[in-house]
Amino acid sequence: MGQVLTKGGNAPLPTTDVRVEIASSSSLDIAAILVTAAGKVRTDNDFVFFNQPTGPGVRLLPPSALEFTLAAVPPDIDKVVITGS
Repeated sequence: MGQVLTKGGNAPLPTTDVRVEIASSSSLDIAAILVTAAGKVRTDNDFVFFNQPTGPGVRLLPPSALEFTLAAVPPDIDKVVITGS
């Protein structure tokens, strides 16, 4: 089941295993940034991108998808920011 979100949108997740695919008319490099409640990353391992395709509970699936195992995301992570550039 898929859901389209607008910029800044959010939605509840009915499962702990999630795949996010980003569609764009132009080429994108996508990344995930794991941040604490203070809005900070803990270490470089909290950045998931083309040169570091895995992190705690997150895996990059090139060219345009991220796979999340939410049970494996550390408890001190408050949110995961998904970016495209």
